[in-house]
Amino acid sequence: FSISLANASLNALKTLVIIYSTSLFFYLIVVIITKYITFSPLNYVIINCLFDLTKGIFQTSIISNTFIKTIIILILLSFGNLSIHNQIKSIISDTSIKYNNYLLGRIIQTIFSLIFLLLLF
Repeated sequence: FSISLANASLNALKTLVIIYSTSLFFYLIVVIITKYITFSPLNYVIINCLFDLTKGIFQTSIISNTFIKTIIILILLSFGNLSIHNQIKSIISDTSIKYNNYLLGRIIQTIFSLIFLLLLF
């Protein structure tokens, strides 16, 4: 039991380090880019969304059009961004799950989500 517990703890710690280091890396990229380059509000939000999920969703508050804001948040939550995909690719690299299948599933989920949004909006 103690060996299994130690292995599970080590695997959990490895996963946490992957997630936090990837998030921090992409967050720093966004901060550096937005510090030295000035963007329009929509482009600023798109840059934030491309690299960091939480900062991107938070920055959608500067967009006044609620439909565009809703579409951006839906795409982020359905598809993800570079940080999320990098984390997933790192985590499933040791498993039999193929990243291409995961990516295809995310694309299909995003398409269905957008269709449902357009039907409801």
